[in-house]
Amino acid sequence: MTFGFAGTLGAMVGLCVLVPLGYAFVWPRGVPRISSFLLITVIVGVAVGAIGFYWFIGPLQDAGISGQAQPGVIDARAFAELMNRRFLVALVLLPLLQAMFCRFIDQRALK
Repeated sequence: MTFGFAGTLGAMVGLCVLVPLGYAFVWPRGVPRISSFLLITVIVGVAVGAIGFYWFIGPLQDAGISGQAQPGVIDARAFAELMNRRFLVALVLLPLLQAMFCRFIDQRALK
């Protein structure tokens, strides 16, 4: 894993929390009710980051870290490449999903 176990969790959750903050404070037209917006989107951001992390660590379940490896498990280099690809997919999709949610909350729910 690129940042280690806790660092990867922190990167994913932190990225999903930074998107609403950037949307609220940097977006050109701003958000009308900023406290409600941040409350809703930061809570959802933490949940989305945690779910993304759970998806990310899915391949570790059968890798043999805490016990015997399952038969047919891929070698270490291929496993590292798989984890790096999953990390990059998470770093692209999580902020995209969070930005779409922020836009929905800004345009539909808080009007």
